[in-house]
Parts: sequence; structure tokens; C-alpha cells
Amino acid sequence: MSKLLLVLTMVTGCSSSPAGMLVLERDSPDITVGTSTFVMAYFVDGDTKTATAASWSVDMDGIVTLTPVQDIMKVTGLAPGQVVVTATADDQKASTGFTVSN
Repeated sequence: MSKLLLVLTMVTGCSSSPAGMLVLERDSPDITVGTSTFVMAYFVDGDTKTATAASWSVDMDGIVTLTPVQDIMKVTGLAPGQVVVTATADDQKASTGFTVSN
């Protein structure tokens, strides 16, 4: 599996959370129709990174599907376009973008 890249494109919510700041890690921002990549949600507090369960959403239907695989979210390309995937946990949100091409 390719090396995961830390990608934090947007974080909103309560910054005083005892769990730290919610961030997302994804394998790749670019996928082709019919292929998949993965994204995970973590709380980061200093040097400590803890995987967390989250609620997931996508801003545009029909471009990707989200399928949970244990604590990892599988993102599969359905049609060309750009989408933003958002995770919500402990009153915080973190989002990252994906581009799907043919």
C-alpha cells in the first residue's frame, strides 16, 4: 500500500477538545472511476495520534461511494468530478477533497 499522506484541508469545531484536533489521512487525492482509495480520521494531540470512529459525509452524490472497512473509510470513484469528504467526531469536523477521473 502506498504511504499515507497527512492531509488536513479544513478543520472546524471546538479546539478545546480533550481528544485533540481531528485530522484526516488519505492514500491519494486522485482516483479513477472504478478504483478506490482510503481515508482515516485521527485525533492528534501533540505527538500522539489516535484513530477514531467518525460520521462520514460527501458533498456531492454520485461521484464517490463511502464504504466503512473497520476504522477506515473506503472511497470508490463512480463518475468524474470533485468531491469533499467530511468526518465528524467529538463535535469537530475535518474535510478533504478527492478528484475522480476516467
